[in-house]
Amino acid sequence: MNKKVLITLRNIEEYICGSDFYVSKNMVLSPIVKDYLKERDIKLSYSETKENKKMSLKNRIKTILEKEFNIVDTIEVNRITKIVEEMIKNGN
Repeated sequence: MNKKVLITLRNIEEYICGSDFYVSKNMVLSPIVKDYLKERDIKLSYSETKENKKMSLKNRIKTILEKEFNIVDTIEVNRITKIVEEMIKNGN
């Protein structure tokens, strides 16, 4: 039997991927969480696993820059993305 995971406002960010929230069978979402997602225009995606809909590296970097560092300038996002991709390519 799978253990259920209660999604709360404390742990919700762990499950948001860009503008999607991937819901699995073992998740329980409280009404306040559903309201939170709706207010932020985050789409609920019902799939087996988050990995079924992988984000590209570029989109992941963009999401991190926007959410964690408030960097939204397209030129700056592209510049940083290229640097990160090169570092990964070179094994740094």
